[in-house]
Amino acid sequence: MPTPAPLPDSSTIGALAAFGVIYAIIVIVAIVLGIIINWRIASKAGYSGPLSLLMLIPFVNIVIILIFAFSKWPIEQQLEAMRSKQT
Repeated sequence: MPTPAPLPDSSTIGALAAFGVIYAIIVIVAIVLGIIINWRIASKAGYSGPLSLLMLIPFVNIVIILIFAFSKWPIEQQLEAMRSKQT
């Protein structure tokens, strides 16, 4: 019968817990920063800012990126309307 592996000591457990907490904080900051960046991009393009929250949903985020990339932005439509009124 094989002998069981020794249990880690308390300092190892503490180090792993600290690493986990720091990693979780970094992930949360990255997610919040991503939401803020996407919110600003959506707002500047003329879309609603909360539309950027859809970037958190897997596969829906790909559709949103495709909409941003290939559709005519509302701000572009407003600019074309203003240019057509001036001529």
